[in-house]
Formats: sequence, C-alpha cells, structure tokens
Amino acid sequence: MEYSQEQLNYFRLCYIAFDLVPEGLRQIFKNEWDFLYKGRLTREWKDTAQNGHDFYNKESKASRKKNARCLAVIHNGDTAEWDCTCLFFAILYSDSIGKTLSPAVRKEVDDIRQVRNEIAHITEAKLTDADFQTSVDRVMNAFTSLGLAITEIQEIKNQTTFPTKEVEKIRRRSHDIERITNEMQELYKSSSGAVSTVYLSGNPGCGKSQLAREIGQQFFSKQDNDLIFVATLNTESIDKLANSYLTLGRHLGITEYALKGLESIKEEKPIEAIKQLHRLILPKTSKFTKWLIIADNVIDLRLVGDLLPQTGSKEWGHGQVLITTQDSGTIPQHAPHTYHESLSKGMRRDEAVELLEKVSQISERVQAENVAELLDFQPQALAAAAYFVQTVVTSGSSNYNWKAYLQDISTYSQRKLAETVLANESSAYPKTTMAAVEMAIQRAVETDEVLLHTYSFLSLCANDDLPLETVLKFVKAQCTTTWENTIKPKNFTKKH
Repeated sequence: MEYSQEQLNYFRLCYIAFDLVPEGLRQIFKNEWDFLYKGRLTREWKDTAQNGHDFYNKESKASRKKNARCLAVIHNGDTAEWDCTCLFFAILYSDSIGKTLSPAVRKEVDDIRQVRNEIAHITEAKLTDADFQTSVDRVMNAFTSLGLAITEIQEIKNQTTFPTKEVEKIRRRSHDIERITNEMQELYKSSSGAVSTVYLSGNPGCGKSQLAREIGQQFFSKQDNDLIFVATLNTESIDKLANSYLTLGRHLGITEYALKGLESIKEEKPIEAIKQLHRLILPKTSKFTKWLIIADNVIDLRLVGDLLPQTGSKEWGHGQVLITTQDSGTIPQHAPHTYHESLSKGMRRDEAVELLEKVSQISERVQAENVAELLDFQPQALAAAAYFVQTVVTSGSSNYNWKAYLQDISTYSQRKLAETVLANESSAYPKTTMAAVEMAIQRAVETDEVLLHTYSFLSLCANDDLPLETVLKFVKAQCTTTWENTIKPKNFTKKH
C-alpha cells in the first residue's frame, strides 16, 4: 500500500502529539511542581510513589471525586505512565498546580491541549499540508515559549517521507563525513571564538546536501551538555532566505510582535528585513556554546555571502557556517577561518560498490564496480541505480542484474527514467541527477553570457576539430562584457 502526502501528514502529526507532546508536558509538570514545593516540606519530583502520594494529598475532596480516574494513575507518582489527559489535568486543573499557574504557561499548555484534541477528533487519517504546518507551528511556538526543545519536532516537520532501512542504506560515505567533521572541529578550535566557514562544493548529484544533513545531525547528537543549535537556511532566493531567518528568530525566542513587523518589511525590502533580523538574532546566538548554520545549495555566493554570519566575526558567538554550492569559482582560497572541500570526485570506490550491493541486494562485485565507474562514483546516480535495480527485482524480475541494467541505461532517456524511481520515493534525493545537471546548465546559460554564446556557437558546429582561436573570436564579438577577465584559453580544449 502506498500512502498519500496527506496521510503522511496525519501520521507525522500523531507522532508529535502522542509521543513528543507528553514528554514536554512531563517536563513542564516537574518544573512547576519543583518551583512551588521543592524544599518546602515537600519532596522534589523524582517520579516516586511518595511524590504521587504528596500530589494526591494536596487535592481537595471535590477534586478527588471529580478527577478520580486521573488521580488513580497519578497516585503512583511515575509521570512516564501518565497520558496527556492526566498531564493536562495535573498542570491546568489540579488544586496543587493549576490554581497558581501563571497565565503565560497556562495559555501555551492549553494551546497544546487544543491541538491534541483536534487531532483526536479527526474523522479521516488525512491532513492537508496547510493544516499540518499550522498545527505543528502552534506546538512549536508553545514549546519555544515554555523553554522546551523543538529540534525533534522541527525534524518531523521537515520530513516528507518515512525513512526505511533500504533508504538508510543509501546514506553512507562515513569516511567523508568523518574527515570533514574532523576538519570542522580543528577549524572551530583554531578560530578562537570567531565564526568559521566551511564550503562543500561540487557538481549536481555529488552529495553535498546529503553530507551537510549528516554532518548537521552528528553535530547536534554530540552536544554533551553544551547549549547548541543547528539551523538550515533556504538560499534559493533572498525572499526564502528572509523566511528562514524569520523561522530561526522565532525558534531563538524573538517576540512575535517584532517578527510580525519584519514580515511586513520583508515583502518589499527582504534584504533590509534580513539585516534587522541579524540585529535581533545576534544577542541570542552569542549565548550558545556553539552553533551550526547550514546554507544549502547556494547558487550565487556573491549575492548571499553578505547575508550570512561573516567569517571571522565574533558578534555571532563561536559557531560555524556550512555552505554547499556549485559556485566553486567564487569560494575564497586559503582565507583565514575557512575550509573548502570539493566533492566532485564522488565516493570512495569501496563505499560506492558497497552502496550498490547493499541497496540492490545483488552481490556481483565486478559488475558493481563497472556500474560505479560508469556513474563516476557520484552518490546520487549510484543510489538511483541501486534503488532502480532493487525495484525491478522485487517487482517480479528476479533474474534482473547489473549487466541488464547497463544495457537498459544506454540512452539518456532510459537513465533519466531509472533515476526517477528513487526521486519519487526519497526526500533525500528529490531531483534526479540528470534533472539537477539540466537545471545547472540552464542556470549557467541564463546568467553567464560567455557560456551562453559558447553553447550557441558549439551547437552550430560539426564534429570536426574546433580551432580554439575561433571560439575566442566568436565569444569576444558577441559579448558586451569585458570577456578577457572572464574567459581564459586554458579552460578550453581544441575539441568539443
């Protein structure tokens, strides 16, 4: 059975409401109890039977009668066994806590209660994208105001599929992750409290974004007791970058009043809104022990660079910016507080072959090596190939193998079709390699005048040797920009 996007929305929201919300409520209950009673002839709440007995004794006879079912559970003292009904009663309506609860806490907890009740009364296991986002944002805003962690909720919010073991097998490159993480740690130490910047560059499909996600997850999971945060900024456009900063500001505790004002400014002056957001965010980030901001898929570094935390700055606190981009030509070389890793070479041979074998479930070492070489060890192309072969085999063609695959992808259209199978199933690879390359070429043609005229010229030529001087003369004649500063003879061969 295949699940629709609306069904996945419902399942994700149920996980938040029935797994993550109770954990947050337990923490709020313990905070309120300890604030009111710790050290005042009553014990700190440690989930003991005595704690439950103390709570029960503080309830009036009327409360004991009215809330007998909840109190029968609460009496054991172990909050891990309390469901949301018990937790909402204990926080909002009990004599011991509810009567003295601050209006601010009451409002946020009650908002969480309303969201949960709305989910419980949904008659069909479906939820539109808009309703899902609205409900999750309400929970996240309440958690933020209550001082609760929202990282896991944010991960569920951004998740578009349920990862399976098969998809997890695609996420490899452990050596690359370890090497880059070690370089980042050394850079962090040597920056002495200043912002440092890491660049991951490479062609479409080389795995930049996936590696960045893995590195971000590792960064957060190894937090120890440090106060840290990881955030991803959407750099596809200035407007989307401004929206990302608004989201970051909300998660860091900037007031809704201030953010609403900046949302209206953003509509006409997104860059000005971003600069004002920087001024509000700076005091928040400097309070963290460390942080990581991922600027994924930056198209134009010159356009976006000034709108990110600046390399060498100490105003932002001790953190790092991780930038993934195809725009390798504008990455500063050997600059202080920076590290650059090119990923165009693809995966290690052994990891590439292992990925193909594990995901496809076909052990043909020699043939797998041939496929890996053909696909230039590029992770997205490898993942798509392995997943396609696995799909064909499990769909009834049990004799299908890598030799047959190599024959089937002999043309551009066939390879593109094979890659579409993975793109339709995995949020980690939403575009095919071929589509990503096409987009990169289209973008380059639209923005690079030299490249545009070079492609135009080459398209008119036959398959004979092409004199280099002819290309240069043609481009020079067509360009309105100063071509000598853009194109160098060493960038071309004498054949096309």
